[in-house]
Amino acid sequence: MGHSAWYVTGKYTFDSNIVKAAYTRVGNLGATINSGAYQLSLGYDRRISKRTTLFALYTKLNNELAANYGLGNTAFSSGATPSIGAGAAPSAVSFGMKYAF
Repeated sequence: MGHSAWYVTGKYTFDSNIVKAAYTRVGNLGATINSGAYQLSLGYDRRISKRTTLFALYTKLNNELAANYGLGNTAFSSGATPSIGAGAAPSAVSFGMKYAF
């Protein structure tokens, strides 16, 4: 019993800006119908110096009716993986700064 999955990503750089996009698709798990999901992520980076970049990212995950995929993996920090419920559609936004030492 298995499933298929694929991931495609791209970015476009202009001046000090980078626009990024990614799409992931997971098929049904074995013979279980409606157990797939897809995720779309959009991001923007702005280089403000040779070593410093600001970034923003939005991601949206859409589970089919029998799927319960989640965003991230909190099992490493809390000891338990939360269940988001079958068919849920979580999303997340992140902002930050990268600095290369």
